[in-house]
Amino acid sequence: YLGLVRDAAGTVSANFEGRLADAFACFAPVGTGGCGFPMPLEAMSRALDPTFTENGDFLRDGAALLVVIVTDKDDCSAPPDTDLFDPFQTDPTSVLGPLSTYRCFEFGETCGDLPPGRAAGLRSGCTPGEPDPRYTLTPIPTYAAALNASHDGRVVLGVIAGPVAGPPAAVDVVVDADQFPRLVPACYSGGEGADPAIRLAALTADLLQTNSASICRDYSQSLLDWADQAMVAGRSCGE
Repeated sequence: YLGLVRDAAGTVSANFEGRLADAFACFAPVGTGGCGFPMPLEAMSRALDPTFTENGDFLRDGAALLVVIVTDKDDCSAPPDTDLFDPFQTDPTSVLGPLSTYRCFEFGETCGDLPPGRAAGLRSGCTPGEPDPRYTLTPIPTYAAALNASHDGRVVLGVIAGPVAGPPAAVDVVVDADQFPRLVPACYSGGEGADPAIRLAALTADLLQTNSASICRDYSQSLLDWADQAMVAGRSCGE
């Protein structure tokens, strides 16, 4: 992480060279490669876990915490012992279906208190749920409780993702010629689509925050607003 600290005498020290903006620019363009099952909430949880020695001096007592998640997929955080990502099931008729992020929706949500299934059509009333305990994702309240407990509740969460009208949300499913189901994108930008982020929207709702922005639009003002919220929270605790 990047550290920029000003001591009581006004001396500034940093763990990087040059301007903060330039150093951050080197961190920011992480791209869209890597694992096809994004787990931003589990990544957040581990980054903030003080039991990891690498994180020990990142969290400061009394400081406000600003967490910003940027993704074009919904969260798919799952326990280490999950069978959800079995790579040997790839057929549309197998228990888990094709090895795609649709599994995160099919086995991580309920729509109208029912499993989403794989048939084409509109689903309504979709919220994080547990259709099958063997493949369930980590419950959203687990992450909400962790953030609420952090820094005496002085936490600002910003989510930049595919927009949802909810929760609960309405989601459209299509099936291609190979009978592979997929979600209809919630929005498009530059020819690329972003899935509706149902789990991430549920987290902001659990935290009683409305800090969500569409990844398909200019979200620079949202970032400035969230930074202001964090500054206000920091001043309230003397940081």
